[in-house]
Amino acid sequence: PHHLENLRTVSRQAAAGDTEGMFVPKRRKSRRAGVIPVRPRVRFPDTIRDNICIIEVQGRDRPGLLNELAVCLTDAGFDITSAHIEVVGAMAVDVFYVRGAAAEDKFKKALRVKLLDILRDPAAESKAA
Repeated sequence: PHHLENLRTVSRQAAAGDTEGMFVPKRRKSRRAGVIPVRPRVRFPDTIRDNICIIEVQGRDRPGLLNELAVCLTDAGFDITSAHIEVVGAMAVDVFYVRGAAAEDKFKKALRVKLLDILRDPAAESKAA
């Protein structure tokens, strides 16, 4: 119960903008993670509206993944209007509806490289013992 109350308190502080002292946990290597293959993917499905871009990413779920992806997208000049998050087993599937920044192929290729770097699993090379 005290962990739940602590989570509530920290969540309220973060929602109010008080993030001092908060941090995102670092990636942890797992001996078992390599057994369940999760191939990272980044897609840009076509949209009818010119001012909206859809970015779909999938990779191994881990603490802080959503934060890293969101920071990457905002640093690239996007305004995230909606994010749809789903976790299926070890895999996270996140779909971002964004506005702004260039949506040209050259820009998308550079963004794909950055997102794939975030999605790469540090434990992918290690196999379970």
